[in-house]
Amino acid sequence: MHHTVEQLGDEAGEGGSSYAVRCLQRSLEVDPTSGQSWYFLGRCYSSIGRVQDAFISYRQSIDKSEASADTWCSIGVLYQQQNQPMDALQAYICAVQLDHGHSAAWTDLGTLYESCRQPHDAVKCYINATRSASCGNSAALLARIRCLQARLCSLQQQQASVPSKASKALPSVEEAWSLPIPAELTSRQGLLNTAQQVRPVNRRMRPKPKPRNRTRTRTRTRTRTSPAQPRG
Repeated sequence: MHHTVEQLGDEAGEGGSSYAVRCLQRSLEVDPTSGQSWYFLGRCYSSIGRVQDAFISYRQSIDKSEASADTWCSIGVLYQQQNQPMDALQAYICAVQLDHGHSAAWTDLGTLYESCRQPHDAVKCYINATRSASCGNSAALLARIRCLQARLCSLQQQQASVPSKASKALPSVEEAWSLPIPAELTSRQGLLNTAQQVRPVNRRMRPKPKPRNRTRTRTRTRTRTSPAQPRG
């Protein structure tokens, strides 16, 4: 499975991760509102197997900076490692909802669908991953896509002769956007965007200042030779 920062806490081993944990804890003592620090702390805890501490740190990161695709992707990885596919699915969908070009989340989502024997959805995810400018393993993904497409052709031929009634373990990619957590995130992001759009409108709708004495205004108009500086 993939993260945006692949080697965080892994290359130096447990000792390096423990040192990183201490540094991040000190950083959070100075600024406990840093969502990025909470995210990196969760990554370090995850790398040394402290699952509950990792979840708590990721939750703190989401509370501090909800619009973080990296954090949602790492939450998905943790859920997938704990064999909670539905929770992992929702976390990955939140990640690609916030950043549609998040290659790591699309790749992990494809791996999740493969593990649940849904190659058709896995192919869609891998294709989205290869379209991202941040994708660093396009060759391997393209090879995997070709392999899955060949398998799908074989399955379709088998189903044509013997119809299958097997149910899906997970909702499809298209259906997953309507699951509770992604749907709630969509609603919150919509409200946030609306609030950001309303603020400049409110600034434009402020009442204009009353004109000063006409005589003084005329005098100033005659002597002014350059445009007035905008007010802050």
